[in-house]
Amino acid sequence: MSDVVTARDRRWMNEEKQDNFPNSPSPPGKSFISEPAQKEEHSNILENVRMSLKRSGLFSRLFSDLLFFPKRTDFFGARRRNSKEINLLPRQNKASGEFFSFPKFSWRSVPKLLEFLGVALLFLSIFPLLASVSKNLQARASVLGAATSAYEDLQQAQAAFFISDFDAVGENLKDAYEGFSYALAKIQDVAVIASALPPVRQAEEILVAAQEATLGLQHLNEALRALTNLRLGPGGFAASGAAIDQDYFRASIRNLENAGSYLVSAHTRLSRIDLASLPPELQAEISQVEGLLDGLQEHMGEFTGLTDLMTALVSPQERTYLLLFQNFRELRATGGFIGTYGVMRTQAGRINSLKIETVYNPDGQLKENIAPPGPLQHFLTKQWALRDSNWFFNFPDSARKAAEFLLLETGIGADGVIAFTPRIFERLLAITGPVALPSYGVALDEQNFVDVVQYQTSEAYDQKLNQPKQFLADFAPLLLRRMESLEVTSWISVIEKSLVSLQEKDLLFYSFDSDLQQKFSNFHWTGEVSAWDGNYLAVVASNVGAGKTDQNIKQHIVLSTELVGGQYKNELTILRKHEPGAEKEFPINVSYLRVFAPEGSQIGEVSGFDPLLYYPAEVAGAMVDPDLAAIDKTGVLYPSMNAQATREHGKTVFAGWVVLAPGQEREIKIFYTSPAAEASMTDPGVYKLLIQKQPGSPATELDTAFILPAGTAALRHSDEIQADEGRLVFSSDLKSDQSWAAVFGVPR
Repeated sequence: MSDVVTARDRRWMNEEKQDNFPNSPSPPGKSFISEPAQKEEHSNILENVRMSLKRSGLFSRLFSDLLFFPKRTDFFGARRRNSKEINLLPRQNKASGEFFSFPKFSWRSVPKLLEFLGVALLFLSIFPLLASVSKNLQARASVLGAATSAYEDLQQAQAAFFISDFDAVGENLKDAYEGFSYALAKIQDVAVIASALPPVRQAEEILVAAQEATLGLQHLNEALRALTNLRLGPGGFAASGAAIDQDYFRASIRNLENAGSYLVSAHTRLSRIDLASLPPELQAEISQVEGLLDGLQEHMGEFTGLTDLMTALVSPQERTYLLLFQNFRELRATGGFIGTYGVMRTQAGRINSLKIETVYNPDGQLKENIAPPGPLQHFLTKQWALRDSNWFFNFPDSARKAAEFLLLETGIGADGVIAFTPRIFERLLAITGPVALPSYGVALDEQNFVDVVQYQTSEAYDQKLNQPKQFLADFAPLLLRRMESLEVTSWISVIEKSLVSLQEKDLLFYSFDSDLQQKFSNFHWTGEVSAWDGNYLAVVASNVGAGKTDQNIKQHIVLSTELVGGQYKNELTILRKHEPGAEKEFPINVSYLRVFAPEGSQIGEVSGFDPLLYYPAEVAGAMVDPDLAAIDKTGVLYPSMNAQATREHGKTVFAGWVVLAPGQEREIKIFYTSPAAEASMTDPGVYKLLIQKQPGSPATELDTAFILPAGTAALRHSDEIQADEGRLVFSSDLKSDQSWAAVFGVPR
């Protein structure tokens, strides 16, 4: 410690340092004027420092604007639920898999962690309390100088973070720690004389907390440095040209664990402070920082979980992944028609091989004749194969079925399945810039990607070679090469956009390794149908008319619910409009529409479906798939309403046909009841709703409402809820899964 103090002494004796704060106290070693004048000057100095900080906006905004947080955000940047309010609901409603504990990790939550730098503000507020100490004024000035300098170091660390200079962040955090150490040593010098003064003991606690928080941030910085050093190229993951292995990520996990320990200790130390003995403004500041530290476990746990997932992904054993390219212009349950597939073999973070081709190549090798889902038989096929395997809304079911077909058709066994829509490539191209393919005479960018790929793979390919997907096979390594050469700030954007794609279900994962699958599931990256215990809704359209028309569909979903006699009485309206588009060969949008509701829901009345028949998953001379047969056995037809009800993956499903020519629109109405959750019938009662988005779905407006029972009012509810004449209303663009909750009861 003596070497540190000596170094800091030399630093604060520099006159240039003092010029940063006009009228600041003399550095250690200089004499003061008389004590009364000195106290007044000391008070003025502190006020100058505090006012300069207030002018910078740090007190009032607590770093939030500087750290990209004008609003609370979810783990992909969209507005998120207020978890503190939601967590006021009864504990029995926090069932496993429900979304009150929905992970909120994103790259934008990383700077959120640095918001804990707000701890540094505390010591600037505590030092006026030392004015009551009658001796060692020189020591007080030294404490103030060291603390002020440490605060400046934290500001510099923050600035370095914004330009992704993690080396500078580390150096500034180290300097800040030394400043806190020096201040603590000086305050301990006066503690013997002023041992009876609570402010001195409180100041010690705050400085030690600041030390611990700064050490925690140093470890966090090292973990962030490791993440931003990563690159993904044609050969797989690498960091500064070196291969990646599990030890790389294990070191990051150790840093995250150390960061968590130090920051939790800082929180514990602050919680022991007697707030009642401090001025009101200081009480508020300590409480605010404690609130930030309260959220520590969530953020650190998410970051650690992500690093743990990366550790598993770079396993030394070879893994084979089935890649599904889903075209959302021909929408299917998990994102779109599978016109292209790939097989990727990885080992220890490296890509050993990558093959991309048309799905019709393996489908042409299928010897088994398997009956497809009934709705596919109307217009498309009497034989099920890989291209139509993603029939199930629950992605793990579709992924397993796709892997089954891959094995039947090619003999290749998959360890996992990765599915994506073109939107992820559009987002990546927005970061990398255009990728030129000179041999094709085109350059792909975020604006033309879908149109150019569709043209090159369906019309412009060499008919003699008959390799329609070679264009994508040639594009993939070029994009990866561009990503491999990105600067740090652009790589951070890649991470963020990838997380957006996961949030909006343009990227889905499934692993046959149950441990790895659980890691994916913990982040809700698997497209699973949630085991939600409240009201539930998902609207899932499958285009079985072969036309690339779903980019021209506009959809508006309206759900109104009230609690009647122990049941939820639901009125669902689905408005679908087909705006004219470029599809010429199959211009009519033919969709089989499924509405997923809580299990046990009962149809009351349905209107708006077209009068097309529903076939079971049976074809003469073909094998019957057991998964499809199990669903068919639950089917109940409602011929007068052109509707059918089935049970699928723990939900009741209402289904029917919607056929729209360009320019047409349709209103589908479904009146149905659902079993009410037990918690909704207590006093106070709880209502909560989850709406799961269909991957690849068209632009959708969502409006939901809960009609409060007579004589009750909303007692607590999610931030986004609006109270409107006895109703609670929630609206969204449904770019991702949405949930909200409310507590209602008789006002006391």
